[in-house]
Amino acid sequence: MATSESWSAPDRVRRYRERVFGERERLRSAFADPAGRQRQVLAELLEFNKDTEFGRAHGFARITSLDDYRKAVPVHDYAALGPLIERMAAGERNVLSADDPALYFTSSGTIGAHKKIPVTPAFMRSTFFPFGGLPYGRPNPRRAAELERYAERYGELRPAHVWPRLKALFPTDPMPSADHCIPTPRKAMAPTTAGPRQPVGAASRPHLAGLSPPE
Repeated sequence: MATSESWSAPDRVRRYRERVFGERERLRSAFADPAGRQRQVLAELLEFNKDTEFGRAHGFARITSLDDYRKAVPVHDYAALGPLIERMAAGERNVLSADDPALYFTSSGTIGAHKKIPVTPAFMRSTFFPFGGLPYGRPNPRRAAELERYAERYGELRPAHVWPRLKALFPTDPMPSADHCIPTPRKAMAPTTAGPRQPVGAASRPHLAGLSPPE
């Protein structure tokens, strides 16, 4: 949620349930015509990003079908996109996306150097937040100063400092060799953070769950 209100606050659980079940119904309605919904999503992305450097270079404004898209936009590997992503990370706008990234995930670097993965607010709203919490929408100077003191005292900022009330840690990405992923990050969490003894179906990395607003 975007505020620091308690889960015991009036209507918070009701609003949360309405949002989650509303998203579930929208997802179910898309099942009636998945191909049509995919075409709609593609059209929305092309329209939204047509004036970016990447969109202009590949003629997004002229694309009207999936076949058009396939012809206009070849498959790009990270070597091709990396320089554009670095420019975005340095603050340049309208390069790959008209939506400025909110953050950058990094790959594990299994087959080379770590790679930056831009994550836009629009992607977060449509993918992560419908079934979970919402990010803070305004600065909190008091909390920022507190985290700075933690960093100065311990020489680093650990997850337990940022999320002292995190309830659970669990993996979601399927990989058969990831039974080693959970113990190490769990040590960095608060003592009350729970986690499975073995990854749920195994995973490439653990994810966070039950995230409450910071203390």
